[in-house]
Amino acid sequence: MSGNVGRPRQPYVVAHRGDSLRYRENTLAAIRSAVAAGADRVEIDVVTTRDGVSVVNHDRTLLRLWGLPRPVAELTWAEVAAVGFADVRIPRLAGVAEALAGTGVELLVDATTAVDAATAWRTLAGVAADLPVQWCGAPAATGAVRELDPDAVIHLETGTGYADPDLAGRQHPTYLNMAGTLVSPATVAAAHAAGLLVAAWTVDEPAEMAAMVALGADAVTTNRPGLLRRLLDDGTLAAMARRWVEPPRDPGSPTAAPLGMAELARAERVAGELAGWAAAYLRESRPGVVATKANPADLVTEVDRAVERRVREVLAAEFPGHLVVGEEEGGTSRAGVPTWYVDPVDGTTNYAHGLGWSSVSLALAVDRTPLVGAVGDPWRREVLVARAGGGATRNGVPLRFGGGQGEPTPTPAPTSGQQLDPTDTGTLAGTVVLTEWAGHTPFPGQLDLLAELADRHCTVRVMGSGTLSTASVAAGRGAACVIGDFHPEDHLAATLIAREAGARLLAADGADVVWPDGAFAVVAPEYATELGALIGRHLGAPAGVGES
Repeated sequence: MSGNVGRPRQPYVVAHRGDSLRYRENTLAAIRSAVAAGADRVEIDVVTTRDGVSVVNHDRTLLRLWGLPRPVAELTWAEVAAVGFADVRIPRLAGVAEALAGTGVELLVDATTAVDAATAWRTLAGVAADLPVQWCGAPAATGAVRELDPDAVIHLETGTGYADPDLAGRQHPTYLNMAGTLVSPATVAAAHAAGLLVAAWTVDEPAEMAAMVALGADAVTTNRPGLLRRLLDDGTLAAMARRWVEPPRDPGSPTAAPLGMAELARAERVAGELAGWAAAYLRESRPGVVATKANPADLVTEVDRAVERRVREVLAAEFPGHLVVGEEEGGTSRAGVPTWYVDPVDGTTNYAHGLGWSSVSLALAVDRTPLVGAVGDPWRREVLVARAGGGATRNGVPLRFGGGQGEPTPTPAPTSGQQLDPTDTGTLAGTVVLTEWAGHTPFPGQLDLLAELADRHCTVRVMGSGTLSTASVAAGRGAACVIGDFHPEDHLAATLIAREAGARLLAADGADVVWPDGAFAVVAPEYATELGALIGRHLGAPAGVGES
């Protein structure tokens, strides 16, 4: 009953409880679907009935999936078999073995107790001589299997990413089994150096799958086995993984990645989910009480405060070591500490007055190195997300500059101070340039800039959300956006998205930047020379006031 233990050329696809997003988990239908989807291995959970039958169910009771609030250990196999309807029922482990026999797909048995593990091992010993079987679960369960079978392939569970030397010495595992968030260059290197393969669970998003490939995980457990198989086979994950090569850790480098790759992938996912949730909350809520902050034109609503509170709660739970700087509740960054910059409603004045141009901004950085950004557009129902060096997406679809969608083609992040490429030859005549007031007044040099743009037959729009105006350039909804002062809560996410989609980010002197000080412009590459010269001529000191 030993499983495949060779080092794979690409990770084994392990179907979590079968194809559990298509069929009820741990049922024969889910298991057969996982085989059809191309899984290499199917992971199932076992518990033992009162009369000693090993059945396939994750929970100790039947309440969650089957509506029966009784422990499996109190029921006979006949009683368990009667639960459900038609072919949607709890299978015996022996039935699962029969379904997998001859398919070439391995079985990974997850047990919680020594009794469950021993019962399952004895069951399979009698019916699955030709089925490759591996074992995971609680250390007591895998320990019971090792006592019964010196040749068993065991996945040793870890909550730290590193093997417990005492347990490893007793159980002689083949795999180190860890959550995908624990997979890092250090944990993979330590496992491989100890002769262990790395099994990661439960990884469902393409960015996280790519991180597992890049980091060298040997088996990936997923609820989406068909997707993982397809992305592995068509080369998509290999291409994405090439962008996960660990960049330099020079804090001044715009491509530095002070966080682990798996954590960055998780941050990208969480940021996108939060931006999507917040955008929907704005769309479906009313502003409520509208108050003022610095002046009568600087508005804040109940929604601003509610969204920021919720975002902070989620970030604190997901990333307890990170800091948060928010538009409403403030906060400060610290050197070397990952920091989230949040504006729950950028364009509050528009939102409070029912004008459909406001947004949500969420960005992660360490010092002055932007890492992840997400912008939620409530009214177009769009979420734009970017990771440094990994491209930008719109509603999950790769975004390239000019609003097209397909394989992202991010430009290399420039070194601060790099001068403009003199080869671009576009003209701003006939285009639209977006801009924003500094609060409710023009910023220094803005009116002169607008006048010269008008002389060049360029149309200017003052929209009311610096976040959305900046991100709109990446989405192909303007040739450029000019802002009078950079605030990371408002602009960091959108400028990262724009750069990753291929736009240029220029300081007031026309040089490429990553984290502006003062006025800046996001611009399509073909207009960079012309606009760079204009902002260099007209823009003065930072306004010191952001959009409201």
